[in-house]
Amino acid sequence: MVRKLIAIVLVITGLGAFADEFAYTGALEGETGVKLSSVWVTISKLEGGRSTVRIPDFLSMYGYIGSKINPNLSVGASLEMGAGASMEPSYGLFYNPFDINAVVNLKPSRNLRLFAGAGLSFNNIKENSANSKKERIIPGVHFSLGGKINISPSFGILLEYKGRMLFGEDTIAHGVGVGVYMLAR
Repeated sequence: MVRKLIAIVLVITGLGAFADEFAYTGALEGETGVKLSSVWVTISKLEGGRSTVRIPDFLSMYGYIGSKINPNLSVGASLEMGAGASMEPSYGLFYNPFDINAVVNLKPSRNLRLFAGAGLSFNNIKENSANSKKERIIPGVHFSLGGKINISPSFGILLEYKGRMLFGEDTIAHGVGVGVYMLAR
């Protein structure tokens, strides 16, 4: 898990550096950010008959590169890695998704951006209980909607809703998060 997280941090850092280089020319824009969310994971086959587990402190990092279509619209792609766990005395759920997104940003005012994204998701789910331990990687799809407010020319805050549907297990995950981001300038 630690090696995966280090690899993702390096990829996102590289993505941010690449975006920063091209954002200077005006050809591309980019940003990197961190989000803290509350996530609900619903799995039809959870241990012990459980159906929904809440992960209150779900942390994720992302990197984005986009192209300006006009001053108020941009499209691009982002990578995101998240990690969170819910621990109870007899049950633990560890959830680590990796998302590849297509993103559309709409800028209705100078300091406000609205965004929507969708893409593929690869979800590592580990369940630990008194009876068993299960780990699996499940592909899926996801979507996100949110808004970003620029506090300064290169820094801002965001609010996001993200939903994921995982294939083959009748599983969904969704959550609401807040975060901070830095724009490449």
